Amino acid sequence: MKTMNFISCVIIDESADKIVGVLDYKPDETVYLSIMMLDKQTQGNGAGRFIYNLFEKKMIDMKRCAIRIDVVDTYKGNALDFWKKQGFATEEKVLLKWGEKESSAVVMRKKLK
Repeated sequence: MKTMNFISCVIIDESADKIVGVLDYKPDETVYLSIMMLDKQTQGNGAGRFIYNLFEKKMIDMKRCAIRIDVVDTYKGNALDFWKKQGFATEEKVLLKWGEKESSAVVMRKKLK
């Protein structure tokens, strides 16, 4: 991903001194947020919302106009509701391919101020 100008970050819980997630994005005019993933123990307590809000603020500070995400929607417990709560709107359904694997996904976008 580095050769395609993506930036990869690890999310660390400093109080426990452990990695709790990853974030990967491409900071074009419309930022492509490839992944934001937290471990199970970190989910459900507002940490995802907090981390996303920090990320969004940084993108606003960098004068980016929008953030786009592709959310795989074919499994129970997918993150569609989380992203809707963050203000993302659905644009279209797509088929994502990783090698031989295919997954149905929803493209979502949020305009930044």
